[in-house]
Amino acid sequence: MATVCGVPVSLGTVAAVEQEASAALAAAPAAAVAADLVVVTIVAHVPKGFWSANGGWEFPVPLAAGAFAIALIGNGQYSLDGLLGLTYPDSLVGLWWLVMAAGVVLVFISRALFAPKAAPKAA
Repeated sequence: MATVCGVPVSLGTVAAVEQEASAALAAAPAAAVAADLVVVTIVAHVPKGFWSANGGWEFPVPLAAGAFAIALIGNGQYSLDGLLGLTYPDSLVGLWWLVMAAGVVLVFISRALFAPKAAPKAA
């Protein structure tokens, strides 16, 4: 589960920093991170209460809110790209989506290959 949840967060973070080709596509990685954090929070953290010291939802909720805010308003002028004045050609957007799709496929393949085996039940 950690691998499946960690990959979108990692790729989304890298994409949010580096992708400015289109305003609509720049918000997609942040939306993916926000959606992933909502699922992780509900599945893994809500049952443990509020405080993060006990594994609760205190920490992932603000992260999801920040990612959701970036998804709504975009990276903006205070992003690394905006501060450095970097622009990217539209052709990189398609290449970026191909790289992300390949990453997702590799996650599923590695998950299938290296999935933990079920322990044999004692009779």
